[in-house]
Amino acid sequence: MSLPPLLPPRPENGPTASPPKTQTQLSPAINPTPFPKYFSSLPRDSLNELRSEPTLLSGYVKTHPSFTKHEAAHVNLIDEQIAELRSLADRLLALRARYQMLNDEALPEFVQHRASWQSLELEMYRNLERFNLNHLKSRMREAIAEANAYSLLMVDAVIEEHQDKDEMKEKDLQQFLRDYKQTRILYHSRKERSNRWAENRVGGAI
Repeated sequence: MSLPPLLPPRPENGPTASPPKTQTQLSPAINPTPFPKYFSSLPRDSLNELRSEPTLLSGYVKTHPSFTKHEAAHVNLIDEQIAELRSLADRLLALRARYQMLNDEALPEFVQHRASWQSLELEMYRNLERFNLNHLKSRMREAIAEANAYSLLMVDAVIEEHQDKDEMKEKDLQQFLRDYKQTRILYHSRKERSNRWAENRVGGAI
């Protein structure tokens, strides 16, 4: 019985290898308990006296090696942050001045364009008013009255012109009838369109 072939060794840095753990970089910190061990053997009264003297404790902490070791790093870090904040403040002031300058330059032109736009908008609404439904209905009523009045004037004019004559020439009569018929067709067409609008039916040419 033959043995199965041996598997190759697992690579240490292969795709199945677990990624190396990164160490968290901690900022330098002062030892939270920089006091000597013999402090624990001091009498309670001495400890109370030491605690009641903040100046004494502060002087001790400042002279401790842990404090003096990291004090310069902390001061440099604070100075860098202060310098960065000052740089950002200067940049903000420069941008604000730039914005104010651009605003002063663009504002008059903006006001002018806005006034021009408002004028065009008013003109547009005045032009659109002609196509308002109520306005169109009013114009239609006027057109109906004009067509009816014109046809009546045509009849009155023919009667007045031929009242002293025995008869009207055939040619003139046919021309009058054609003109009168066209006028009455126009009148009734407008009248029908007005009735459709009044009944909320579809308008348009008849």
